[in-house]
Parts: sequence; C-alpha cells; structure tokens
Amino acid sequence: MIKTIKPLDFAIIIEDIVSSKKMTYLDAISYYCEETQMEPQTVGKLVQGSLKDKLREEVTALHYLPKTATIPGL
Repeated sequence: MIKTIKPLDFAIIIEDIVSSKKMTYLDAISYYCEETQMEPQTVGKLVQGSLKDKLREEVTALHYLPKTATIPGL
C-alpha cells in the first residue's frame, strides 16, 4: 500500500531529521528518501513554503545553485 504524505507533514519530518541528526536539509531529504524507499524524483512536490526557502538558501550557499543577482534597494 502506498502511503501519501502532505507537504506540511513532510516539512515537519525533515525539520526533525535536520535537528536530531545534525544534517543539512539536502542530506535530510536524501536520508528520508532512503529510509522510506521513496523515489527522490517525487520529493519535489513535497518541498514547499519555508522548507523550500531553507533548502534553496542552503544549496545556494553550497554553490549547487547559482546565486541570484540582487538589485540594491529592492
């Protein structure tokens, strides 16, 4: 039987993994996928809201994504 999970529940689980296991968000998502045998391709729909913002900030800092240009004053 396939278990469905809501984005908010997913975010809570990932936050818990990050804090309890001292992992990055990217590692925590990967760990969750491995533990639950979830395909990593399906995670994209679950990463929303503040989790998405935190993940984007983290991968930008790790240079996995290019930094976006900022315009002073905006």
